[in-house]
Amino acid sequence: LGQEEEEEEEEVDPDDKDPIFMTEILFQDDDLQILPREDNVAQEVSNVVQGFFDNIGAIQRFMQMVVFSEYTEPVIAETSDERDFGQGPDVVLMVTGEEECRENQRIINESLELAFQDVVTYTKTYDPFKDIYIENTKLDTDEVKSKGYSLERFKD
Repeated sequence: LGQEEEEEEEEVDPDDKDPIFMTEILFQDDDLQILPREDNVAQEVSNVVQGFFDNIGAIQRFMQMVVFSEYTEPVIAETSDERDFGQGPDVVLMVTGEEECRENQRIINESLELAFQDVVTYTKTYDPFKDIYIENTKLDTDEVKSKGYSLERFKD
């Protein structure tokens, strides 16, 4: 019974996630601006992915670690034959050369494009309000007051 309770507490609702990026829709220069821009987010994601590859490439190879030398140095007839094996294969090239890695990068890029298409579509829902605001800023408030319009005139 106690173990079941612990498992229930550890379950996390997959829909209860914090967003990776927050976008804002700002009204500037008589237009709605989406911030950050799509290219900025794409660059940040690219930096994160590149950081992943940099970390993979920074890991010291087993062949170069002294602690593993007894396993990586060849021994022929009980004598050690000193050889320099070099850096070994480029791990980053190996990972980025994999089809799965390229597919994951394609999926990430597609997801970003779709997300920004949704943001642009959502932003367009504010266009009528933006147009009304721009039109209202052009009104001369003193002239409107002097004509004595009733509130009924502004109902529509």
